[in-house]
Order: sequence, then C-alpha cells, then structure tokens
Amino acid sequence: MFFQVAIGQAIISGVGASFDFSRTADDRPGFPVALTLKTILFHHLGSLTIYSCVIFVIALIREIEIQLIIIKMLFGMPSEDA
Repeated sequence: MFFQVAIGQAIISGVGASFDFSRTADDRPGFPVALTLKTILFHHLGSLTIYSCVIFVIALIREIEIQLIIIKMLFGMPSEDA
C-alpha cells in the first residue's frame, strides 16, 4: 500500500514538473505519465521501495503501540498494593 502511494505521488510530481518547467507548449513531452513512469522505474525505484518500507515499519510499530494501550485500558494493570 505504501509503495503504491509513493509511486502515485512520484508520478504526479513528475508530470507536474514536466509541465511547469517546459518553456513552451512544444517543449512539453507527448506522454508525460509514461515518461515519468520510465524515469521512476529506471532511476528512483530503489529509493521509493526503501522509504515505503521505512514508513511501513513505523506504521507497524505505532499500531502495535495502540493495540497495547487498548489492551491495557480493557484489562487494566495490576496494582502494586495487592
């Protein structure tokens, strides 16, 4: 899921950059999405993969922490007085 989001965001930013940095309409690429996808696959795929894995690990840790808090709220912690 995080990898698909990263690819989508990279495609959107690449297409936007190709339109923003072209001086005239003739400078714009014919198939900006295809050219951006080619650039991503050949030059940026490893970076997107690594960073999406990092985001996944962080999200997993946060989810485990939330589940532990819920378990603590449901079952409570034993008191030290007993």
